[in-house]
Amino acid sequence: AELFIRDISRTDSNYRVVGIVSDTTDRVGRNIHGVEIMGTIDQISAVVQKLANMGAKPQRLIVTSERFQSIKMKELFETADSLGMNIARLPSLSDFQNDLPDDMKIKPIDVEDLLGRPQSTLDKAEVKRLISGKRLLITGAGGSVGRELVRQVSSLEPDHITLVDSSEYNLFCVDMELANQHADLSRQALLGDVRDRIRIKSIFVDQRPDIVFHAAALKHVPLVEANILEGISTNIFGTVNVGDAARSCNVSTFIQISTDKAVNPTSVMGVSKRVAEQYCQALELERSSKDDTNFITVRFGNVLGSTGSVVELFRKQLSDGGPLTVTHPDMTRYFMTTREAVELVLQAAALGIEEGGLNGRIFVLDMGEPVRIMDLARQMIRLADFIPDEDIKIVITGIRPGEKLFEEVLHGSVYSSHLQER
Repeated sequence: AELFIRDISRTDSNYRVVGIVSDTTDRVGRNIHGVEIMGTIDQISAVVQKLANMGAKPQRLIVTSERFQSIKMKELFETADSLGMNIARLPSLSDFQNDLPDDMKIKPIDVEDLLGRPQSTLDKAEVKRLISGKRLLITGAGGSVGRELVRQVSSLEPDHITLVDSSEYNLFCVDMELANQHADLSRQALLGDVRDRIRIKSIFVDQRPDIVFHAAALKHVPLVEANILEGISTNIFGTVNVGDAARSCNVSTFIQISTDKAVNPTSVMGVSKRVAEQYCQALELERSSKDDTNFITVRFGNVLGSTGSVVELFRKQLSDGGPLTVTHPDMTRYFMTTREAVELVLQAAALGIEEGGLNGRIFVLDMGEPVRIMDLARQMIRLADFIPDEDIKIVITGIRPGEKLFEEVLHGSVYSSHLQER
């Protein structure tokens, strides 16, 4: 706070600090460069009202502390929204490797800051023991989760990575990124559709992977609802093809990436992913020895920022000037970051290998409380420095075929283990 106030006092700044709130009571009543510390964080509403009565109602709340976790940030955002204020933060001092910058520019709050829970972290030493020296194969390597998988495992000293994707462009992009970041790492980029059983089997025979991450899938509910056969062919038979190839080629561990939409599904996409889960569970239960392929399923919710996600849709609609479209005012979803999703996959794989068999269990991440999509829309409008319902409208479009008002993570027929590193 002191750096920011000092900076704007000596420059021709568009900002004027009218008050400060502190996270401790012992600083209340003091001042920083002539600006009073008027109260504590839980007194923000009263402080803003006092400033408004003085004719100095603030328009923006700027977070200067690096100590705020996601839970506190979400509470702050909701308070600012209720007061008609936008919210931003200063960059952390750790963002600057050497000297401080000439000006302390504020930056927007990330959507990830508003999850309302601490983000999970990974025991990298444990996972490195899993990955180091192994030959890896990743299907759907060019997708959002697949690409993040490539980023994370490539730093854990694998012997070789095989990238498999049906999209030439996505495969090219992830291959080039891997080449730029880890030029010395042995890799092979192969075009392949998981629906093509012969092609998939030939890839496995040639590449001889030790560990397989199966991320290839059709995941968008409305599209799969309109293209049922393609959804079934990719999500069910694609998993069958990859799983069978893994078992016949003596792969050590097969990790399938699934979705919370597989729980009590109401859509073709959800049903197809549930059947894929059950197939992998069946293969796991058929294991006759610890040397047989270990099949693990990992299930998570919506991934923030993934292609086609509601966050990306809202960003596109905001760039177009609105409106933002929400299918139902009470619709909720569980969210996690791409990093969290991949770390869950790796943690589950490490635990599965350590235990030598999981009897068909499914891993899920403790994703906290579900998020109202209407609240997310309002938050993203605020993050873009607009006022909801004034600058940018929100339009209710109606629930689409196959959609549910809320997603579930567990159902009675599956024993699930929660992975949670905090």
